[in-house]
Amino acid sequence: MRSSAQSLLARAEQLLEQGEREEALQTLRELFVAAPDHAAGRVLLARVHAEGGARRLAIGVLEEVLNGEPSQLSAGLLLARLLAAEGQWREARVVLDRMSGFAPSDVRVSELRAALSTQTALSTLRGEDPFDRPAVAERLEGAGKLEEALGVWLRIAEAHPSEPILGERISALQELVESPEGEVDPLPSPRGGPKAKALLQRWERIF
Repeated sequence: MRSSAQSLLARAEQLLEQGEREEALQTLRELFVAAPDHAAGRVLLARVHAEGGARRLAIGVLEEVLNGEPSQLSAGLLLARLLAAEGQWREARVVLDRMSGFAPSDVRVSELRAALSTQTALSTLRGEDPFDRPAVAERLEGAGKLEEALGVWLRIAEAHPSEPILGERISALQELVESPEGEVDPLPSPRGGPKAKALLQRWERIF
């Protein structure tokens, strides 16, 4: 049974990496028939939901995992990232503090904690125009309006030239704007797919 569950998990993860989200979901359904409470499978399910734009659904799945297995580090790290993406900084830090207690020497916890601190500071920055602020840029990104979002980030950077995190955000967004693949689907999007995955991966590089 265990080997079957592991092979299904590996297959689902491979499908997700290939952008085959629906096939990955079907494989996970088969996994949950064999092992309904498979923690790693449920973490992967949360990833599938997140890459499809359903962050709140993914958060719910991860919270269930952690209720059953509080020390499940992969679930905790992903939950903290998704909470941060929703602007729930305090909740994300609470999750990281809990994970730090279970894995005090894990570099992923300390790196994410540092990234959250940076992002919290970033959220306070403003451009000369009152609408030129990170929350507006992030909403534009979420709607797929990447060029408009890039303009907001650039104007904020003009007002804060010494903030390195702004350069990282701008560079990552420029990669997507200049991508030959064309227009990016908005996030959240019920369809997900490679474009949604590209945005999530871009966000993960920043965090």
